[in-house]
Amino acid sequence: MEILRDPVSKSQWKTVTLRAVYAYWGRRIKQQALTYSSLEYLSVGHYNPGKIHPLLRITETQTQSREVNRLPVKTKLVTGTYSLQSTRAAFNNLDVDPTCLLCKTSTETLEHFILHCTKLQHVRVQILCDIASACGENINFSQLCTSDQLRIILDVYSTVDVVHNKNTVYLAEIDRHTRRLCHALHCERKKLFALLPTRRRYGL
Repeated sequence: MEILRDPVSKSQWKTVTLRAVYAYWGRRIKQQALTYSSLEYLSVGHYNPGKIHPLLRITETQTQSREVNRLPVKTKLVTGTYSLQSTRAAFNNLDVDPTCLLCKTSTETLEHFILHCTKLQHVRVQILCDIASACGENINFSQLCTSDQLRIILDVYSTVDVVHNKNTVYLAEIDRHTRRLCHALHCERKKLFALLPTRRRYGL
């Protein structure tokens, strides 16, 4: 009745409707995301319908194409959809060995792949230094436990230490280096996998 007595314009009605739809789906998606263990490292609180998640933003126009190529790997890692031996073993009907096919020392989990695999150490060492340098005095990256380091690498916006930091340039610089790391590790892993016999590539 109120709308009939005081009708709103088309643009006002559209704005009110969009806000209601975005608010509903924002709450629904955030609630659902909490039930997925694969999204443990993703800062769901930063997601708002109609807006780009901070992890997908590219601020430097001069390196846009390069950063776009790096995004898929980082996105798969942070959402738990990157194919590691541990996930293959968990979701494959065949008897797949979860042990890392490169170093053969332990199960190839997310943490192992990003921080511990010895065959990839030469790739990560310099980029980890760059990440620590980008973190500066605000975050003593090298002194953090591996789980906190992994959280910063996968989604710096989800960490407690920087959740109140409004310096988007600072956070974007850390994120740029972590994106470099994930992509470089992926490329080296893929190259080393290509050298393995076909059957061993799948841990069978």
